[in-house]
Amino acid sequence: MKIVKGERGITLISLIVYMILVAAALGTLGAITNFMYGNTTKFKNDSKYSSEFDRFNSNFLRDTQKYNHASVYGEDGKIKCKLDISEDGTDENIIDEGVIYIYDPSQRNIVRKSPDGVELEVARNIYSANFKADDPKKNKHGVKVHIEVGPSGKVNTQDLYYVLKFW
Repeated sequence: MKIVKGERGITLISLIVYMILVAAALGTLGAITNFMYGNTTKFKNDSKYSSEFDRFNSNFLRDTQKYNHASVYGEDGKIKCKLDISEDGTDENIIDEGVIYIYDPSQRNIVRKSPDGVELEVARNIYSANFKADDPKKNKHGVKVHIEVGPSGKVNTQDLYYVLKFW
């Protein structure tokens, strides 16, 4: 008697091929999941520090709309940006003392000091900050601000330009 093998069923080779395909699909799914989880964590950390930009921006923007003169100087290891009102936008004719924004690297914050001496912390976790006032003699009235927020190695950077009141 001759026994005829049926063509039905799974052979060892086809079983190995199926296992390789399932392993590849699971590996791809794992890589995509890992990538998405990593981006979600990064987004969560970025949003944690973006509120510091918003706090600083809302205060500084409000003040640049009030004052037409800016000066930047260093004092006691701190960077200070003073906004005030000048008759002609130059340093010589200051008619109203304004606010001072103080970046203190040791405290890693920016403080707004009003003309009456009240201090308000407008941003925390500042890795570095730099202010640069335009030269009013060149018909430019603005302040460039460079801020890095967050812990060392994971900073979020913003370069902002504020136009001072000119009317």
